[in-house]
Amino acid sequence: AYLTVVLFVVLFIFAIIGKSLYADSYREFTDISFKNSTLLYPDNNVEVNTAPRWSFESFGSSFVLVFRVLCGEWVEPLYDCYKIADTISCVPFFIIGIRSLKELQNELFGNKEI
Repeated sequence: AYLTVVLFVVLFIFAIIGKSLYADSYREFTDISFKNSTLLYPDNNVEVNTAPRWSFESFGSSFVLVFRVLCGEWVEPLYDCYKIADTISCVPFFIIGIRSLKELQNELFGNKEI
């Protein structure tokens, strides 16, 4: 029971860190993308007129994004962060987040021999 609380505290911490690091970049991208709809996915013919649905713009969206990474869908959020924030800091943030969240998840739900 306590490990579940620790898992949600770590999710909360990574959501706050992600919001503080990348919220301005996501907001700036949202403003720019209304003018240029091919900024995020230039190779595709898909029109993108806003930031990705789950981003680091608000706390709720950031929390859901970190939970999504915990569930194993980390490639698309990492790609979006790398393209939007235009920084290499996304890679260590996601690697540290994935590693620590997966360790907690494994401790919580992993097979334990008695």
